[in-house]
Amino acid sequence: MKGKRLSIVAALVLLCTSLLIQPAFAQTELGIVETQFGRMAGVRGDVEGVTLFKGIAYAASPIGDLRWAPPQDPASWEGVQKADTYGDACMMYTFDGDMNAEPWKSDFYYMELPELSEDCLYLNVSTSAVSGDEGMPVYIWFHGGGLRHGYSYEVEFNPNVLADKGVVVVTVGQRLGVFGYMALPQLTAESEYGGSGNYGMMDQLKALEWVKNNIAAFGGDPNNITVGGQSGGSTKAAGYFVSDKADGMVQRIIWQTGLKWAGTFAPLVDAEQRGVAWLQHIGLTGEESLAELRTMDAGLFLGSIYPEYQSMAPAAMNVDGEYVQYNSYREAWEAGKLEGIDIITGANLGEAPYDTEISNVAEFNASYEELLGDTYTEFDFSNLTASVVNSTAKDTARMLASYGFGSRDSSNLTAAQLFGAWHDANTEEGDVYAYLFSHRAPGRNEETFWAWHSSEMWYTFASLRDIPEQRAWEDWDYELADIMSTYWANFIRTGDPNGEGLPTWDPSRLDSPAYIEFGDEVLPDTEITGLDELMSEWVKAQFSFE
Repeated sequence: MKGKRLSIVAALVLLCTSLLIQPAFAQTELGIVETQFGRMAGVRGDVEGVTLFKGIAYAASPIGDLRWAPPQDPASWEGVQKADTYGDACMMYTFDGDMNAEPWKSDFYYMELPELSEDCLYLNVSTSAVSGDEGMPVYIWFHGGGLRHGYSYEVEFNPNVLADKGVVVVTVGQRLGVFGYMALPQLTAESEYGGSGNYGMMDQLKALEWVKNNIAAFGGDPNNITVGGQSGGSTKAAGYFVSDKADGMVQRIIWQTGLKWAGTFAPLVDAEQRGVAWLQHIGLTGEESLAELRTMDAGLFLGSIYPEYQSMAPAAMNVDGEYVQYNSYREAWEAGKLEGIDIITGANLGEAPYDTEISNVAEFNASYEELLGDTYTEFDFSNLTASVVNSTAKDTARMLASYGFGSRDSSNLTAAQLFGAWHDANTEEGDVYAYLFSHRAPGRNEETFWAWHSSEMWYTFASLRDIPEQRAWEDWDYELADIMSTYWANFIRTGDPNGEGLPTWDPSRLDSPAYIEFGDEVLPDTEITGLDELMSEWVKAQFSFE
């Protein structure tokens, strides 16, 4: 067997070299792969039979003249490069905010934070393949943190269990915040296409190009790609579908707390003005030459006060006509960008904004009467919620925000269901699978945090490990993680999450707004109640579903 595999390697190398086609080299039994830029050796993952390749450069370092420029190919190398060290995380503000807030700090960032650098265009590959002809499905994953924070190897999305289930997982680092999305008139004037900003988006496209050209070497199928992300990572995953440059290259999407429907993109001129305003805010004039800006210390551009960075610094895609062609997600979807695309999308119970001032039934009813307007009386809201008492009023409001009365489409179950109905009515092929994650991870104030924003990642990746730094996981946590990661692996493989031994998860369609709930048990739900009908009417009006 060993000789046969090595012969395959040699034959494929010769074929690719002689025909000058995209490389698809086989992986040897020693865990060495050959990519278009050189040979690499992986290391053992923390799951038996899984090989992890850390810190693979998919683009040249975006420093010097490449700061705020489209990514370029990395340099090739001789010999075998050992992929045993993660690359630096991209520049971001870490002194306050998400990385020092609970429950994220104690759950995700209990290890020492990685070094930060502009030299950060690296990805990681986790695979259980032992040869390059296995054709496993590929999952490209983007971390959360808006477009400002996070990095590609956080503990909550440890990829090794998914890899063990037959998925080649690629986690990607890309430029963030000011370095990834600042547009300036000077940059627009310099560019060949008459735009600027969207450098993080360019990085994503470069990473996708690397995957298409090289993932077969790791046992992956370059024609069977799912992209996914959580929160801000969902924005990145959706980015492939608002850019014509990725047409036909991705087959499926997973949006975890990240339905993309109502969001819009700023015109280029507005993005340029925001970039200039940020430079002025940090003490510059905004009229500096690019040569000057590219030699300044990177830390300067982060500013010194976190709330100001969070609210004022550029961190969004703009409509430059080259990398983003649509004014909104909905415009792209109505143009057919999701035709034939299967989607998982959902939310967590307790993460959506709600009226925290509610403390009794009277305040509960008054709050919803103001929110719902005429539909409050039309649907007899107080009767639909007659079981609510003073002691449950606040918690019920929090639940209803996630079920349908929340102000964000990304954390709204009913919005996910209505999106499924819209997708069913407006595409010839492709299904939407909606979910609600309601399980409360044990310990660390679960009664306060509920199923907090991003907690589902422990389960979709089955990242739970029996170590002191993590939670005191219970039997159901491990079982639920196995169930959810199996659904996810099935979906990544075929576009259908269902499989033997799993409760049936029906897609959400025009005639059946189904969803599945992952809580203290796994509960598929297709029933429509009076409260469901009310939430549907409100969400249709709130987010312009038609």
